Amino acid sequence: MMMKSKYGQEYHCSYYDKRDEEKRILEEEKVALSRGIPELLAPLADEPCLTFTKGWWTYELCYKNKITQFHQNVQDNNVAERVAPIIELGNYETEKDWSNHVPKPHKRSGPPPYHSQTYVNGSKCDLTEQPRKAEVRYSCQAGANDILYAVDEPETCSYILYVRTFRVCSHP
Repeated sequence: MMMKSKYGQEYHCSYYDKRDEEKRILEEEKVALSRGIPELLAPLADEPCLTFTKGWWTYELCYKNKITQFHQNVQDNNVAERVAPIIELGNYETEKDWSNHVPKPHKRSGPPPYHSQTYVNGSKCDLTEQPRKAEVRYSCQAGANDILYAVDEPETCSYILYVRTFRVCSHP
């Protein structure tokens, strides 16, 4: 649009219509969703299990298989051996179903999105007498290798494992 200042100078004015950009992003997300996060993570099945040590315990996540917790003793020759007890935190059960997901406009704040898997029927918990269970949360970290970087126990014998991976970065 052409406009004139009070002194008669002509200016070309335009504005950025954010609605078109948001519509384009939503369309791209729909296409990316059709690929599916499980397909993006599938190569993890052929990779070694991911491990993370926190204090006394070492955690091992074997993709779509099981999660174990154990103590590792390092020998004089720097060879690590597992020390009993080896506790099973869960066996793979299911993952988030994205088929009914409706993409939302991007927000710059808040926690990063993640994909979750559920692992159930682990070793019996001494305190609750129930089988242990775990949730694994995969989030994007561009340029990074697959890394199990944290483990929380928000409830007794119920765990959350956090994995950063480049594999889900192409998904909205």
